[in-house]
Amino acid sequence: MDASTSATIIYYVNGKSVDRSLRTRNERVARDSKKKLDAADIVGQLDEPSTTPIEVVVQDYCQYLLDRVVEDGLKPKTVNRLREVLRGLFNFALEHKGYVCPDRRYRNPVEGVRRHREMAPVITWLKTDDIQKQLQVLDQTPILHVMGATFIFAALRREDAMWFTTPGVDLDGRLLPVRAKTFRGEAWQPKTRRNRVVPIGEALLSVLRNYEAPANRSWFFLSPGGTRWHPDNFSAALRQANEPHGLSWSCLDYRHTFGSHLAQRGMSLFNDADDVDYGEVTISWAATNHQ
Repeated sequence: MDASTSATIIYYVNGKSVDRSLRTRNERVARDSKKKLDAADIVGQLDEPSTTPIEVVVQDYCQYLLDRVVEDGLKPKTVNRLREVLRGLFNFALEHKGYVCPDRRYRNPVEGVRRHREMAPVITWLKTDDIQKQLQVLDQTPILHVMGATFIFAALRREDAMWFTTPGVDLDGRLLPVRAKTFRGEAWQPKTRRNRVVPIGEALLSVLRNYEAPANRSWFFLSPGGTRWHPDNFSAALRQANEPHGLSWSCLDYRHTFGSHLAQRGMSLFNDADDVDYGEVTISWAATNHQ
């Protein structure tokens, strides 16, 4: 065997000779690879490479996901997000790799797959008695209790609180800074890309003052593993704590709770939007104008 080239074997497809590389220049490895192929009895029976265009595969996959909405109850929002991921993949190929879609009807083949209609979200939130019940349940796990109270009384998104650093939280000034930061090479910024400071109310202040932040650690809220919480891990821990008590509230319910209680007290929705960072007052209105 020529040491400068990879070993090959020859098999036949429809009577036509085809060379297949064994992807090695080592004669012993090549022999072993060939024995495995012979043992599997696939020499002469190997399938030809697929000629199905990738665009067709992607479109069929998107349609398969749409069908699952009906058949298996897959959420339309989930399907649409997957569709956007594939659309972004082809956009990258268009912009950076010179890709041209063979179906001239579409610049991007995913455009040939319709978006599924998403229903309006059902807004849920905690009333006063619900808040007390939730905090009593979470009191069995101190870190979940203090974080749950923070989400409820400060209307934070999950990652907002998980990126709090111990030096950054100002209990004396009663302020929670939600700011872009970089930690050990990992960058993070608020969802709306807007830094803000959230005031700490009386109810939350009493909870935070009773909480002992980990000494000599960067993160204000630490996971049981001693690291910054991952949002999905926190949600899983919250579900695990709530399910035995028949509760199903999530961080999104906590966030809606803050705005709902402010609106019920007659506070301006414009001020509410500033404090909560809803982004648009109309979003704040949708989250609070319900009973």
